[in-house]
This record gives sequence, structure tokens and C-alpha cells, in this order.
Amino acid sequence: VLVLIIVVLFGFTGCSSFGEGPPAPPPSQQQQPPGPPPGPPYADSVKTTTGFLALWPMNETSGIDAKATSSIINLDGEYKPGAAPGAEGAFIHKEPNTNFAPQLNGTSGYVEVPFNQQLNPSTNPIRFSVELWVKPAGPIPSGVEQILISSHNTSAGGNNRGYEILLVGTGGSHAIVRGRIFNVNAGTTSVDITPTTGDPVAWRHVVLT
Repeated sequence: VLVLIIVVLFGFTGCSSFGEGPPAPPPSQQQQPPGPPPGPPYADSVKTTTGFLALWPMNETSGIDAKATSSIINLDGEYKPGAAPGAEGAFIHKEPNTNFAPQLNGTSGYVEVPFNQQLNPSTNPIRFSVELWVKPAGPIPSGVEQILISSHNTSAGGNNRGYEILLVGTGGSHAIVRGRIFNVNAGTTSVDITPTTGDPVAWRHVVLT
């Protein structure tokens, strides 16, 4: 599994709508417009989102440190055994030589970030979003769960609060995306998103809100 960009956002951005605009000129009068200028790096775009809190691009090519980048919460993560940095990232063609991702071996490989209460919200109502890009190495066996990101805070009384995003294998060329929310005194809420389709090794953009 390849993973790129873990983001925690509090607050939400709106959507824009566009009118139809003037009618297009006849084909004989149309000119081919120049291509759009290259946009900013994806990570820079994320950091301008309202309510931005933390970002781990995980684009290192060596070492064990997964640096937090211009985050409100600057908690560096650590690549554990089985997590190898330096594979091609989701934006390697747009951002050549600068966009990488760790490759996880699917059993023990993961990236760990120290616990921070702001990354495990407890206010009511709870409003937050967690975002990441992921590229499975291939089809996931039926029923097998692969956790993409999780945060847990267990109190002395055993109450668990936090969240998870995971892939649930179907044995085919797609997987179910499952989001779980753990809430003190309220049990667990689990939501399955429609299975992804197409190539099982394509990059996927996953957001839990």
C-alpha cells in the first residue's frame, strides 16, 4: 500500500457555482486557448483550506522521520519497520522529483504520529475532516481490513474516542472504503462507502467527514 498526504481539517469550505456564460462563437472563429498554468503543489493548496490543522506529505526519500509540513500542530511522525519512504507519489508527474510516498508492506508497516488531543476532537457537536491519498498494491482478499489512518483515545474507564478510515477487501478489483467514529458513551458508528471500481492499484482520494 502506498499512502500520501494525511490531513486533518476542522471546519469546511463551501462550493462555487458557475453560470453558463455567453454562447460559444462558431467553430470557424474559435481559437485553441493556451493550456492552464501549472497550479501550486497539492500540499500548498491544502494548507490554505479554512480550518487547516495538520499535514504530513510523507514525501521523504530516506530516513525514519515523517515531517509535519507547515502545520498548526507540528508533530513529526516516524516510519516504522515495513514502511519504506521514497516510492512515487500520486502527483509525481505534476511535481517531478519532489512528490513521493512511503510503501507499506501491509502487515507491520505504518507511520506513527504522537497523540495530540486536537487530532482527536471531543467537543459536541464534533465537526472535522480527515483526508489522504492511497494506492493499494493489488486486490485485497475478501473480508481483510487494511487501516489507512486511525486515532484512538481510551480513558481509564475503557471509553474509546477516535476515528478510523480503512479498506475492506472484496477479493476483486475494488475495495469497500469504511469510516468508523468512536464516541464516548455512544458506541461506534460505521459507514461503508460504495466500493471503488476499476484498477485496484490506482491512486484514490479518500476523505472522512
